[in-house]
Amino acid sequence: YRSSGSESPLYYSFDAGLLHIIGIPGTYAPTGQRSPQQEWLIHDLEKVNRSLTPWLVVQFHTPWYSSNQHHMGEALTAQADLEELFYKYGVDLVFNGHLHSYERSHPVYKNKVDPCGTTHIVIGDAGNYEGPALPWSDPQPAWSAFRESSFGSGLLTVYNSTHADWEWRRVACGKHPFHHGQTHAYSMDFSASCATDGDDSVQRAEPIDKITIVRPMEQCLNVKGLGAANYRGLDAALEPGSSMFPIIAGVVLAVLAMGVGTWFAQRYLCGEPGKNYEEDSCLGNESSDEDS
Repeated sequence: YRSSGSESPLYYSFDAGLLHIIGIPGTYAPTGQRSPQQEWLIHDLEKVNRSLTPWLVVQFHTPWYSSNQHHMGEALTAQADLEELFYKYGVDLVFNGHLHSYERSHPVYKNKVDPCGTTHIVIGDAGNYEGPALPWSDPQPAWSAFRESSFGSGLLTVYNSTHADWEWRRVACGKHPFHHGQTHAYSMDFSASCATDGDDSVQRAEPIDKITIVRPMEQCLNVKGLGAANYRGLDAALEPGSSMFPIIAGVVLAVLAMGVGTWFAQRYLCGEPGKNYEEDSCLGNESSDEDS
C-alpha cells in the first residue's frame, strides 16, 4: 500500500497490465469530504495515466448497487460521498462482495442507466455457510442487468484499451434449509439446469452471464480521462457536421465580435490612440455624485 502513496493498508492501488486497480474500505471508514479515504482516493484518481492503464477498476466490500433485500441501503452514505468522483474520473468497473449472491448492473450513475457511468458487479457468491441471500426486490431495477442467488465465480479478460469480456459462471445452486446468519448444513445442486430454492429472479436458472464491455471513448470524456463528465459530448458537438456546430460557432463569433467592438470603441472613440483614458467617462458610463 505504501507504494501507492497510502499511509494505511485500508486503501491502496496498483497497476496490472492495462488496469489501474484501487482498493478502498468503503463503508468501513469515513467517506465524507476531507476524510482520509476520500482525500487519498482523489489523489490516486488524479495521477492515473489512462494512456498506460486505460481501465480503471475499484473494489470495496459493501455494494452501492444491489437489488437484494439483504443489506439493502447500507452503503447509501458512501455512495453519496464518492459516486460523483467515480463518474468524474470515469471509473469503468466496481467489484463488491458482502451479498451472498451475484448481480451485474448496466453502466449506471445516481441510480439511472448512463452510458458514461460505471458497471457494478456484486460477486459475493463464491461460498459461505449461510446460504444464498434472498429474496430479490420486485420489480428488478432498470439498472440491474443480471441477478441470481447461487454459487459461482467470474473472470475478467481485457483485450485492449477499449474491449474486455466479463464472464460469470454458476458452480452450484443452493437447496433448503437456509437459516441466514446461522451455522448450518445445506445441500447443493451442481446440475447445469438447477435453480436455487426460493430464488425469484428472472435469471434464476441461467448458468452463465457473459458480456463484452466496450469503453465509450468517443461518447464520454470522463472515460477518456479528460476530467469532469460535464463536458461529455462536447467534442461531438464541435464537429462541423453536428447540428449544434452552427449554434456554438455563432455564440463564439458573437462573443469575439463584442470583445473586439468594445476594445475598438474604447481605444479610438473615447480617447486618442496611444493615450490613457478613463473607462467610467466613456461610452455613456459617466458617474455622478448622485450615482455614487
